[in-house]
Amino acid sequence: MRILTILCLVICLMKTASVHAQAPTDFQETERRSFDFYLKGSWKELLNFGRSAVTNGHDYLNLRLRMGYAAFMTGHYTEAIRQYESALGFDSYNTTAHEFLYFSRKYLGQSDIGAFYAPFLSAATITAEGLDRPVLTEAGGEFSRKLTDVLDRGDHSYGQVTGTIRFGPRIHMQQMISGFGQPINEPLLATATGSTSIRVNQTGLYNKIRINIARNRQVVGAIHYLSTSFGPLQYQNLLAMAGFKWYGYQVNIQADAMFGRMTDTAMQQANVTLQYLPKGNMDLYGITVLSVHHRTKTGVNLRQVLGAKILDNTWLEGHATIGSFRNFAENDGLYIYNSIDEDRVKTGLTAYRLMKGGLLLQVGYTLEQRSRFGRNETYLQHSITGGISWRK
Repeated sequence: MRILTILCLVICLMKTASVHAQAPTDFQETERRSFDFYLKGSWKELLNFGRSAVTNGHDYLNLRLRMGYAAFMTGHYTEAIRQYESALGFDSYNTTAHEFLYFSRKYLGQSDIGAFYAPFLSAATITAEGLDRPVLTEAGGEFSRKLTDVLDRGDHSYGQVTGTIRFGPRIHMQQMISGFGQPINEPLLATATGSTSIRVNQTGLYNKIRINIARNRQVVGAIHYLSTSFGPLQYQNLLAMAGFKWYGYQVNIQADAMFGRMTDTAMQQANVTLQYLPKGNMDLYGITVLSVHHRTKTGVNLRQVLGAKILDNTWLEGHATIGSFRNFAENDGLYIYNSIDEDRVKTGLTAYRLMKGGLLLQVGYTLEQRSRFGRNETYLQHSITGGISWRK
């Protein structure tokens, strides 16, 4: 028993000695060892050492700058943001911290909120990134061909072109024009339309604005107008959205509400969106959206997106939406599903390839199970989508 007690004491002493060997004992040692790791490019060791130093009360500007750079060099951009924001606690005007905060946000696909740091960036970066003037930051187009497995719903097409302009460090505006066309044959609507053969044509105009109100907070608003020709009937549809977005480190949250009229009937929808980056970069990401909507009846939907980098500059993204819906909006009201048939399940897969010059190619497949208008029957709709976009 005595031997066992002595062994336990020895082990405890050895662990204590080990902890003290790793933890810095004073400022000079912290500075020397952190700078040594920095010069050697030992990024992971620098991060681990820096965390230990901060825990032991040695926290100062240069240490946080080195830890931020180490995280940036390892591609852990959310950790870089955490460290550089801590550096600003010591020097709120530090240009190096602001520069890397901007580029960390940019490499996370968050250039809009990253532009908030523009007033503190170097003149060279401001000019190169176009932060001193209105500039086109995104542009692209998308086209999809939709095929059904029933004769009463003809094959149809959807297309859109979009662009985003940044007005200084705070305001970003996206505009989109879309077109849609489909022939359908629906005897239950013959009285209303005068014919069982109906041509549906729809043109959409969309505008979204994002306003940075703080380094990690945004106000978001959007308007989507749809002019719908349903045979001889004409509908002027309008949807407005307003929301708030908070950018964390590995988690971003948005809450928004939508109001409008679709096919001469009022509709409302509320959404909570959760985006998470478990690796601190875009190598692995997820988006979860919970929506509650009402138009003649109330429904609840859950949308899940999972994406991963599978090769250099190549990503694969899967998505699924459960819960039936009709007159339903996604992606801040960019996409509106207002077919006469109700969606039951929607799922798909999209591949993205990043090319030189900021070009992004995409190709995807979506499968929808739909309930036929006025009947207890379902059918499948298959969508093949292709697109190309550019981001500054």
